[in-house]
Amino acid sequence: MVLILPNKVSLKVIPLLTGRGPEFTEFTEMATGVERAFVALEFHSTRSVITVQRNFRTRFHKHPPDPKTISRWYNQLVTTGCLCKGKSPGRPRVSQETVERVRACFQRSPQKSTRRANNS
Repeated sequence: MVLILPNKVSLKVIPLLTGRGPEFTEFTEMATGVERAFVALEFHSTRSVITVQRNFRTRFHKHPPDPKTISRWYNQLVTTGCLCKGKSPGRPRVSQETVERVRACFQRSPQKSTRRANNS
């Protein structure tokens, strides 16, 4: 039997009286800016991933980030000074020269494939 408890931050699924250990499965949302800042600053002061995870669990009542994530957030804060997500670069731009070259190729032979036109 499983009890589902809604929480402000996540939805927890906790096994009820199954005789098993205290393990539970948690469906977590992405970390907030406050949580990222807490992790990075806590790691800076303690230099211990285990201590950061324990303090995170105590403060936010949810599973802490894994050690790789903790070090990535800390390094991002040190190198960039920000824990914001960077903007995705999107699709690479095509130069006007390439566009003109492909257009001229299609005018010469309209049956040619786009891949061949780009390589010629």
